[in-house]
Amino acid sequence: MNRRMTCIVATVAAILSGCASPAPPKAEQTATAAQMSSLPRELTGSGMVLQKGDNPPVFCLGAITTSYPPQACGGPVLKNWDWSAVTGYERAAGDTWGSYTVTGTWDNGEFVRTREPAPVPPTETGIPDAARPVTGKPGTGNKARLMQIQNDLESAGDQPILTSGIQNGYLVILVAYDNGNIQRELNRKYGAGMIVVRSALKPYK
Repeated sequence: MNRRMTCIVATVAAILSGCASPAPPKAEQTATAAQMSSLPRELTGSGMVLQKGDNPPVFCLGAITTSYPPQACGGPVLKNWDWSAVTGYERAAGDTWGSYTVTGTWDNGEFVRTREPAPVPPTETGIPDAARPVTGKPGTGNKARLMQIQNDLESAGDQPILTSGIQNGYLVILVAYDNGNIQRELNRKYGAGMIVVRSALKPYK
């Protein structure tokens, strides 16, 4: 991977997040306790795996700070990861990173690799569905109200938000995985036609 690849990942995230600074990986940013009980056995997704020095590797599902090497990113700690067993990574300044499709399971807010990962080319990296425009009927929210909801959700810290942005009358939020529970809860709380929830990970088939 090269500098261009890093910029591509960050640019995709910026389209949705408005270049918001990525938050450090936390359990509450990856899955809520209620959702854990209904997760599929395995989930899969594509994104950057980033290991800063001797820290645990992180599966970057949220925004990535553009730099060389990459800096912080939003996503869960990735367990059972072995750089010697994969190709397509780069090392600089003591850090290691590369982009892969990874399949795994949740364990106490961490993502545990269960299958052999596959490197993905720069054009296929980034955040799944994050940059896909919200088309069709506009949402019912005005910008001021949506910004208020965005601030409330990010301040509360009780939703697994990786990044968020406003488009076409909606607040679009990216989470690690939603089986529909988060969308229903936010619809109940704020009203339908206000928020679109997208998942970075999909059930493994």
